[in-house]
Amino acid sequence: MYRVYDEERNDLYRLSDLTLGFSYKECPNLAYDLHDEKNDIWYSSNPNRVWVYPSKAGSKPAKTRFMEDWITADHIKFPEAPRMVVYQTREALLQACLDGTVPRSGSTSMIGPDLPDFDS
Repeated sequence: MYRVYDEERNDLYRLSDLTLGFSYKECPNLAYDLHDEKNDIWYSSNPNRVWVYPSKAGSKPAKTRFMEDWITADHIKFPEAPRMVVYQTREALLQACLDGTVPRSGSTSMIGPDLPDFDS
């Protein structure tokens, strides 16, 4: 199970899914954008899946560590070559939604006018 080796920590670890099978409507406190501070890239949450750990922003004290704590401890591995898309206007973003060219997770659009915070 632990097949990836971390030379700095002299330890094995495994890559694992950090989401749960609930939608943003079912668990709104676990649906938030994730920030890779090292590369200053934001990752939208999948609307059909939520993060397994809560965020410090807007959460009550938790029985587990917050997602930001896992990131700070370098236990979260972000993609080495992520697909980055910037839409210059709301109209361009809407057109990409209609064309189906917005970032996807499988068959799920990660961005859409029916999702919260679309206009922010």
